[in-house]
Amino acid sequence: MDNYGVKTSAKGNVNNKSNISFTSKYPMAKLDRTNKVSFQNINLTFLNDTPAPGVGTSNSTLVYQFAHDYNYISSHWMMGTITGGSNNYPYIEDEVALLSSIFADSQATLIVKVNATNVYLYVNKTNLSGFGNPTVAGVVISLRLYVFVEDLLGS
Repeated sequence: MDNYGVKTSAKGNVNNKSNISFTSKYPMAKLDRTNKVSFQNINLTFLNDTPAPGVGTSNSTLVYQFAHDYNYISSHWMMGTITGGSNNYPYIEDEVALLSSIFADSQATLIVKVNATNVYLYVNKTNLSGFGNPTVAGVVISLRLYVFVEDLLGS
């Protein structure tokens, strides 16, 4: 059977192969409906700030984790909203979300990492230029996180 796919494109650009969103060449996203941890609604409210990094450094603070019940590193995806931060784009997509920033290299981001047993949510802060530390105090995150049955990259 030939590979098939779904194409999306900008107006007037229908034949551009780089616009293929889904193709049968790679595994499709599969959720195990019996494994309730594979799709979760997670709400995080930061009443206090996470630790600030020193000038010229960055740090990460683990803020949430859960076991995904698979014994391999599976693909994942998240989407959601952020309120209360200094971010002008309050939507979460994929695995990194900007929570707050003071300058281009002084930021607080939400990062998702997955290993063979758990999913981890970190707040990563950078203060590379010394213009100050971004704060997450008062930030509210509402997200939906999916842990897929397979690695979607086919590895």
